Amino acid sequence: MTLDQIKIILRTTKNFAGKDLRNLDLSNLNFKGAKMTTVDLRGTNLTGSNLMEADLRGANLMEANLTEANLVSANLSRALLKGVCLIAANLIGANFDETDLSGANMERANLSRSDVTGTNLEGVNLSEAYMRGTCLRGINLNEANLSRANISEANLRWATLTRANLSEANLTGSNLNKANLMEANVTGANLRWASLKESCLIRAKMERADLRETDLAYADLEGADLTAADITNARNIEEVKNLDKASGL
Repeated sequence: MTLDQIKIILRTTKNFAGKDLRNLDLSNLNFKGAKMTTVDLRGTNLTGSNLMEADLRGANLMEANLTEANLVSANLSRALLKGVCLIAANLIGANFDETDLSGANMERANLSRSDVTGTNLEGVNLSEAYMRGTCLRGINLNEANLSRANISEANLRWATLTRANLSEANLTGSNLNKANLMEANVTGANLRWASLKESCLIRAKMERADLRETDLAYADLEGADLTAADITNARNIEEVKNLDKASGL
């Protein structure tokens, strides 16, 4: 399709369902509320575009560039998003149900109140992302970069964060019960008032972590490095597993 044809559809039906829009420059266009189910957007430039409330169910956005795009309340369920660029994108309230975002770049993206149920976020770059209050329950975040991200008051129960980078992240008040943080980097992270009940922190790097008032009941700290960590008033510290095998205390 030509750019002129696309602009005509935007002024009329806004129906792009099943269309082939690969490798086009669609930056800064207004797709608000457009029907884009199963559309092929592989390699397409959508930088700064408005996709608010767009229906992108089943769309193929692999390797697409959505830097600073507006995807507020967009429906991306079952979309193919592997390797997509979502730097500084606004994803408030977006639906990512059953999508594959592995390897995506979501640095500084806003995912607050987004639905990521069943989403694969393995290896995703979420550095400095805003995810306050987001439900990440049971999500695969293995080897993801969450450094300096705001994940406060989030639900990370049963999430897998093996070797994830959470350095300097804000996890204040978050639920990390039964989460797997084996060998994760939690250096300098703020976990004050968070709950880490029955979590796995085996060999985790926790230097300078703020664990004040954190609930550590039955958390496994075998081999964890707690050098200079603040555990003032940490709750249920007496129930921590393998605390004697942690270092730095």
